[in-house]
Amino acid sequence: MKKKYLITIALVLVSATMIYIKVKAGNSDTASGWIWGGSEDCDMDRNNWKDVMCGGNNTSTPIDEKGDGDIAVTRSNINDNESGLGWISFNSTNCDTDGDGQIEVEDFAPPGCPPLGTNVANYGVNIPMATSGNLSGYAWSENVGWISFNANDLTLCPSSATDGPGSCPARRENDNIKGWARILSIKNAAAENNSGGWQGWIRLSGPGDRYEEGQCIETNNYDNNNRCNYGLKIINDDKGPVYRKLSGYIWSDEFGWIEIKDAKVKMASNLVICPSPATIEVNKTEEFQAYYSNDALTCDSIPQNLLPVTEEADWITDDNDVIEVSSTIKGQVRGLREGNATLRASYTPPSASEVTASAEILVTGATPACSCDPEEAKRTCKGEYFNDSCGSPTCSGQKNCGPKWIETQP
Repeated sequence: MKKKYLITIALVLVSATMIYIKVKAGNSDTASGWIWGGSEDCDMDRNNWKDVMCGGNNTSTPIDEKGDGDIAVTRSNINDNESGLGWISFNSTNCDTDGDGQIEVEDFAPPGCPPLGTNVANYGVNIPMATSGNLSGYAWSENVGWISFNANDLTLCPSSATDGPGSCPARRENDNIKGWARILSIKNAAAENNSGGWQGWIRLSGPGDRYEEGQCIETNNYDNNNRCNYGLKIINDDKGPVYRKLSGYIWSDEFGWIEIKDAKVKMASNLVICPSPATIEVNKTEEFQAYYSNDALTCDSIPQNLLPVTEEADWITDDNDVIEVSSTIKGQVRGLREGNATLRASYTPPSASEVTASAEILVTGATPACSCDPEEAKRTCKGEYFNDSCGSPTCSGQKNCGPKWIETQP
């Protein structure tokens, strides 16, 4: 009954919350997709075997067997009335696909979205494209409303007493997501002593490797297989290099396991042209390559296994009187006259927007051929050298400067 009562309060608060929470535009945030917080039930698929996240293996651990710690829920606790968070959206574009602020037939909104005709605020969760940094923004639960990932909503989190305040912010550390998120409707109700003791905290990663003697020990490696070893992580996505998947489980003491079902993270998009900068002589050609990666790129740091996208890119220049971009050989450029020019490449990765890059090119006059002055050669002794027309001492003398003979009578 406590849980049903809380949800009723939360939904009332949600209506007010939507009025004053300022959210960021969904298209500018890096996370999208859905997570599922349907229940604390340890037999989510109703096959009478305990789920992995409750200490079982979903094939041979009976649901009524005592689990590890206080997370396991036996069959006697399950009454089919477990009220969870439901579908949670990481980005308003999940439902409002055209970004016009309203759910319409054209949006093909999936389950978990508001009904047709509903006005939708632009919102989203921003996960740093770099390998570290704090998350920010809001997710939306169909049952409890806004879930905040902003650091100013996460102070005094449950781990702050033991691990310090730095453990509270939702943050990315390499490909792992750590820290906390919080359900704002419950946070606001708690501030008014109207939450029934609930706090609305959601932990994004577990505190250890395994549960022994009443505590979590060792280091969490995000295996997502017990009450200590779990968490949200970023893994590779087969949809292309621009997006990676969010995977794993996160935990709420009040709502249970929250599974990452269909969420992804947009990564940084970097395109470079190499070599850059470059120098070309008049009437000479240079072959340029284009490289694309989610990681920061320079021509001096191209990974050996990174293949160029030269053939897939489009090549142009605005300085057609200085350089000529080949229309048949991708990336080939010829110098036309002395001067400076900018070479540009554009590339559209799979399932992503177009990215561009440029390279500065200096076109110089042709290197002159170096020659030797024949008259100077006649004046220079054999075995000695004089400067050529380029200023280098490469020309050899031809004059016979040996001992002189004087003819005398016999």
